Amino acid sequence: MRPLLWALLPFCAAITLSTYGLAGTLPFLLATLAVPAAALSLVFHGRTRRKLLLVAISWGIGFLWCMGYQQLVCAPAQRFLGEGKAFAATVTAYPKETDYGHSIQVEVHPKDDRAFRALLYLAEGGGNLEPGDQLTGTGNFVDASVRREHTTHIYTAQGIFVLGKKVVLTQVRHTDRDSPRWWLTRASHWLVEQLDCLYSGEAAGILQALTAGDQSGLSDRFRSDLSRTGLSHITAVSGMHLVFFVEFLLLLPGGRRWKSVLALPLLVFFALFTGASPSVVRAAVMEGILLLGNLLLREYDSWTALTVALFVLLAQNPFAIGSIGLQLSFASVVGIRLFMPKRQEREEVPPKWKQWLWRLWQSVALTLSATVFTLPLSVYYFDNISLIAPFANLAVLWCIPLLMGGGFLTGLLAGVALPLAKLLALPISLLANGLTAAIHWFSLRPFAALDGTSPWMRLWLLFTYLLLLLYYLRKPKGWKVAGLFGVSVAALVILVLGYRQTMSSYAMTTQVLDVGQGQCVLFVSQDHAAVVDCGGSGMNSAGDKLGNQLELLGIRELDALILTHYDSDHINGLETLLERTRVTQVIAPTLEADSQDAETVKTLCARYDIPWNQLKRDETLSVGAGRLEIYAPLTEGKSNESGLAVVSTVHYFDVLVTGDMDKATEKKLLKAKPLPDVEVLVAGHHGSSYSTGKELLDATTPEAAVISVGEENSYGHPGQATLDRLKERNIAVYRTDLEGTITIQED
Repeated sequence: MRPLLWALLPFCAAITLSTYGLAGTLPFLLATLAVPAAALSLVFHGRTRRKLLLVAISWGIGFLWCMGYQQLVCAPAQRFLGEGKAFAATVTAYPKETDYGHSIQVEVHPKDDRAFRALLYLAEGGGNLEPGDQLTGTGNFVDASVRREHTTHIYTAQGIFVLGKKVVLTQVRHTDRDSPRWWLTRASHWLVEQLDCLYSGEAAGILQALTAGDQSGLSDRFRSDLSRTGLSHITAVSGMHLVFFVEFLLLLPGGRRWKSVLALPLLVFFALFTGASPSVVRAAVMEGILLLGNLLLREYDSWTALTVALFVLLAQNPFAIGSIGLQLSFASVVGIRLFMPKRQEREEVPPKWKQWLWRLWQSVALTLSATVFTLPLSVYYFDNISLIAPFANLAVLWCIPLLMGGGFLTGLLAGVALPLAKLLALPISLLANGLTAAIHWFSLRPFAALDGTSPWMRLWLLFTYLLLLLYYLRKPKGWKVAGLFGVSVAALVILVLGYRQTMSSYAMTTQVLDVGQGQCVLFVSQDHAAVVDCGGSGMNSAGDKLGNQLELLGIRELDALILTHYDSDHINGLETLLERTRVTQVIAPTLEADSQDAETVKTLCARYDIPWNQLKRDETLSVGAGRLEIYAPLTEGKSNESGLAVVSTVHYFDVLVTGDMDKATEKKLLKAKPLPDVEVLVAGHHGSSYSTGKELLDATTPEAAVISVGEENSYGHPGQATLDRLKERNIAVYRTDLEGTITIQED
């Protein structure tokens, strides 16, 4: 099978280069290199000639394929961009809820051009749409590959090249719902609905994810638990689930060859049924090649199978290489292939206890091998280093096949015998709830996960990978392997202690954490800490980001958690934080009438028995060597305008936090409170043009401004007017969306 590897790998390399950073005529120039390379191959003979010729041809075809894809698929989408465009489209998937309505995948049909896929955002009228519905309307269509002047592969990896904003539907026709094209999509949705009737809460979400690839039923808290424990892969249908599926089929009675014939079409069905994500397609191709090898009596080569899977994915969409799921899936397989220890065959049969120990070691080695190359990707995409992942995987993976099989069985049975399905659902529900509780327990263990954005933790990762390289080159055994592991653990302990010592040497450290679109400001001095706000929209909960940081600092209790106001992006990490960290008191504005978010804070304070100080007068709070001046609300009304403001002072160094105050409230603050000249201003309302007014800037004369803002936000934050005001006054600007967590330290 190795000739296939030489034929396809250069194609995949060319596709990767074309989609990551090569522009203009450069792909074409690289494609032309195939001609001299093919000519050079004629100098050689035999296998060398064939390999060079295959590489040259595959390399050239890869670049040409990508250029052709750009013209045939991407160009029609680019030509459709614009505001107020009339469109006709076919719905291709069920709608998903967003904060402001629904998003829905469609196939747009321009009048004089090729059709293309798009994602439409509807404020109203999208909840009852189904695959096959014909839509007409108007909307603003923007390039899906560009977000806030940065290239993104989130949508293009799914084959979506256009986003439709401010969409208004003028007509909906239900004319094509029963087409065979939508049968699998509708069947998957039907299974999700059956499971929703049989199960409740997290159990329903887990089973829907395992059987149909639908993760919409998982709560934010459970997603955070999965991320912290390194178990996100169990709810993203992947190769692991497909292997369970195939192994179950192979357990049926009869010969292996006929079961392989049965399994091949079922592999295709399962991949399509669960949404054909890159990880599932990769596994389906590799398992399919393995089964074909059984039928044709051919040797299986995992590297060739992996390359064929990548070729299949990139041939249908070159931009799929940007899929996080694809990268994680392939990285895990490569890690297993390179680092998974092989069992040496022995003539004598070992004792049962040795066989048991070997199986246990194989499970541990499998988890660690799969993590080797996925860990850097997790740090890059999710800022997360899960230390407890190997233990959590060992503890819970055994029950995933049971839940997967039980979900399919009860879901299908619900359509014909609902009472029996409900009876069988009871033990499955108990198992699913037990899994949820176990994952949550693991997530709350100290140092279960570390903040991957910390330079100290990245230094430890670099050191650990150097040890891993040494292991790969030298292949040590026995105590030497344990020694390398011990050296890595010792390095982690030393770096954590060094980080704590460094941070405690400053009179005050202020950190504006990167929590996406939200705010969380940490003040630390002499082993004391206080926090202003705890909310955001990042991949990980703001409570987890803050909890990880406090663990690194060795801080187990907060002197105060100050909430400037009750907007979700300032408080939605509160529950996670309170589960992990003791909080002496919560200081917040007076409870707002009819505010669900404010009621949530009240409920959480009662649950964890935390004093809730609804501030009506200004207060001063000591934090180590510094102090926080907390200013009570100046007005009553909207949440943003009736919030708190905070000034942190240590020696002659001041930091001002104004929450989401607008310019009018900032003026009232200046008149009512003796604000000092500040060194750092945490810009109001995430850099909104309606905050951080010139009066505030002229009165407080900050030297630097920190803007806590997310890459993904629909508000246009930070506003250009705010950036211009800061630039006019020569105020240095630091942004969490561009630079991550911002740390300010005062001696």
